[in-house]
Amino acid sequence: MTSVRIEPEQDALLVVDMQNDFCPGGSLAVPRGDEVVSILNTVMQKFETAGAPIFATRDWHLEKTKHFKIYGGVWPSHCIQGTKGAEFHPALRLPSSAEVISKGMDPEEDAYSAFQARDAEEMQLPIILGIRGIQRLFVGGLATDYCVKATVLDAVHQGFQAVVLEDAIRAVDLNPGDGEKTALVLLALGVIWEAQKLPVGTPHNPGPGFLPLLLAIALGMFGIVVVAFGGNSGPLSSLGWGEGRHAIAILGACVFAAMALERFGYRLTILLILVVLFGVVERKRPLLVGALSLALSLGSFYLFYNLLRVQLPRGPFGF
Repeated sequence: MTSVRIEPEQDALLVVDMQNDFCPGGSLAVPRGDEVVSILNTVMQKFETAGAPIFATRDWHLEKTKHFKIYGGVWPSHCIQGTKGAEFHPALRLPSSAEVISKGMDPEEDAYSAFQARDAEEMQLPIILGIRGIQRLFVGGLATDYCVKATVLDAVHQGFQAVVLEDAIRAVDLNPGDGEKTALVLLALGVIWEAQKLPVGTPHNPGPGFLPLLLAIALGMFGIVVVAFGGNSGPLSSLGWGEGRHAIAILGACVFAAMALERFGYRLTILLILVVLFGVVERKRPLLVGALSLALSLGSFYLFYNLLRVQLPRGPFGF
């Protein structure tokens, strides 16, 4: 967040459900959920200083709703209108300019996404953002695997750029690993978003975004396979990571590739990724790592560029 320039005419901050019931001691507490309060306070201060809009969502349920377990849902009662649990965390310093939008008032719906929330005049968030010309949303809050995920997916679906504040989210993990798998989804969205900034073209006439997108899809699929089956792999298990973290590490390389190809060139980018995959994940010997990485980097470049005539990006010094 420190390196991102806030554009008040097109950026907005979305603080998701930082309410007492979702923090330690609440009826649906997210483990370590209160840790993100100070981080969000810092981010809100930056947005307020820049003059950019800040929205704070809240669950605002009726006492009787199918969202709750006692009425057929999956969750314990939480964030009931007018209760202490529905209030924002006492340490959350919402600026006076922040706008509170509410969701979950309909007893027949779950309403996880902030895009289902309304302001005091019953105007839905997408309409508010459209009126103000907002294009990029910074999202943080609770919980990663439900309301944050639903909000980010809706944002991307409706054409917004979504920036997830990774240090300002926490997962409820109703099912073990939900948080890691959600982080995998959000990283994949980041890869696709970066890749789409470059013209893709066609297989016969590829643009500069063709290869990053192809790489994103391939590594993304591999990451999903790792989530499902990677626990049985000897080299992966030796790292002591969960399957989700393996996949996140692989998609992290994918994010790097999408952003680095035009800056560093194809050969150097692929070389660096292969060194990480062979050296860190697979734990190969340094000499073997160097030889395999260099051979695959140069060999694949020759195949694509010289034989198949695919226009690949070149980095510094023409490499």
